[in-house]
Amino acid sequence: MDSAVNAKGKKTAIATLLLATVIAIAYLLGWSSVFVVKSLAVRGAPSTSVAAIIETRSGIHVGDKLARIETRKIQSTLSDISWLDHVNIARNWLRGSIVISVSEKSPVAKFRGHLLDEQGSEFDLPQSAKVPVPTITATTQQLAKLGLLLMYSLPEDIRSKVSGISVASRQVFSFTIAASSTREIAVEWGNLEDSEVKIKVYRTLIALPENRKIIFMDLSSPFSPIVK
Repeated sequence: MDSAVNAKGKKTAIATLLLATVIAIAYLLGWSSVFVVKSLAVRGAPSTSVAAIIETRSGIHVGDKLARIETRKIQSTLSDISWLDHVNIARNWLRGSIVISVSEKSPVAKFRGHLLDEQGSEFDLPQSAKVPVPTITATTQQLAKLGLLLMYSLPEDIRSKVSGISVASRQVFSFTIAASSTREIAVEWGNLEDSEVKIKVYRTLIALPENRKIIFMDLSSPFSPIVK
């Protein structure tokens, strides 16, 4: 009988100790001043002023309880910044530090005065630097995305020289390409079909000596191209 009582008493004592430990840990993490934010840093921002904006948008302040910082929620909030490609928040419990690491989207084209990423989403970089990417002219963003489709269907050596793409409709594409430092060629591409054939015809025509001064090429019918 006594042994049963002692065993029950030990279990109660252990349970009480565990509960007290959990309460103590919860207090340390959530209410005490032991685990608080002592430093906040932003890495990957293009300037200190932009880093300050990200700090403000994060809502994190020195003195905040580390356990109460919802990293996923903050990442979601910062992801609303259009030019951000990736956001990561690292929390160091021992040092009391928070590091927000960010990276910018890479622009591939311009459209309606804004930049486009590879998915065709519009954004603006935080600093107004001149970005050497082609300008897409189209009436809708959906057509602009088709312009990106055309751009990426071109080989790198041709794509890198494209300065502008025009999408009049789903069947009518054209682009301007730099033939030299002083001459551009306007290329009527037609629709997105037979791209491989059109690329071969383009290479053949551009290599001909008699075409060294052309400024126009119509490849909409690749088997009967026109140059001027």
